[in-house]
Amino acid sequence: MKKRMRRILLLTLALSLTTLQWGCQNKEEKNSSSSNSVSEEKAEDEAEEKTEDSEEKKAPEEEQESDDSEQLEEAEVPKEDEAEQEVETRPDINEMDYYQETLNSYSNSGQDSLYALYDLDSDGIEELIVSTGTCEADWRNDIYTIENDMVKSMGSFENTATLYKANDGNGIYAIYQHMDAEVVRQITKDGRQLGITILSDGTESSEEIYDSNKNEISWNEMAALTTATAGSEEAITPEECKEFFRGRADYYTNFNTYLIVKISAWEDSDEYDGELLVAKETRQAPDYGAASSYYLRYESNETATIIDAKKGVVVERGTVEFYNGSIYINWDTGTLTGEYTEGRP
Repeated sequence: MKKRMRRILLLTLALSLTTLQWGCQNKEEKNSSSSNSVSEEKAEDEAEEKTEDSEEKKAPEEEQESDDSEQLEEAEVPKEDEAEQEVETRPDINEMDYYQETLNSYSNSGQDSLYALYDLDSDGIEELIVSTGTCEADWRNDIYTIENDMVKSMGSFENTATLYKANDGNGIYAIYQHMDAEVVRQITKDGRQLGITILSDGTESSEEIYDSNKNEISWNEMAALTTATAGSEEAITPEECKEFFRGRADYYTNFNTYLIVKISAWEDSDEYDGELLVAKETRQAPDYGAASSYYLRYESNETATIIDAKKGVVVERGTVEFYNGSIYINWDTGTLTGEYTEGRP
């Protein structure tokens, strides 16, 4: 009986040990499984974070590429605008349709008068050059351009001349030859300003300045043109020239310098049509103080030539343009050049 009880006790104890051992192993497996699960979740979280970081880095790069593309497209737009502007500055016009009336005004200037067309500043509009006079002493070359659908006088240079295209593409060379002397002038245009530069005054060789074998600009005979257009317009009489200045007689003020000039008809002269008085002091009317007097010669319904004739020496000082109650003086040395508004301060 004791042996049996002892055996039962031993079996119970063995069973308890087995159960206890199984429980410990099961707990370790659960802990291991839980640890593995946590590790897997952590790895997944890290992978997701890397993916998000990669997408965030990629997004600015895509935005930058998009911005660069837009900027490139915007940068290309002005090129088209520039091309359009370049086309606009080179109008397709027939200059002779504009210059015909001006040429007609020279119909009584003599059989030796000449004219030429040349684009001085490469803006697509040819300027008109009229070479006229009665002798070497008073010969001049008047230059006109087209601005705002109107013919504008730019000024003139003296002496008979042979014309050549300038080597640098800027304007023309005007070559005056007398005996062994040769004067070379470069005639240029900058906006409304006429530039006259003496490159050789006859005391030095001009062989390197221009090539007489090429690039000569042809003169056209005025006589043939005026004969073809004769009768199209009646010639203006001396009295009508004076009437032109009577209708524009007034004071004119340059409101940048406050210099005052006066325009009037020259009633007592058979050679000239008008008078230009220039005050020697600013803000002073020229006929109430010291003033310089110049002759005006009618050229067209818009322009007159300023003549300085003192002590037997006749010099053209520039032109006066008339428009909308104002005048614009082009002075050969630039001192009086500018716009003058009708009236005085």
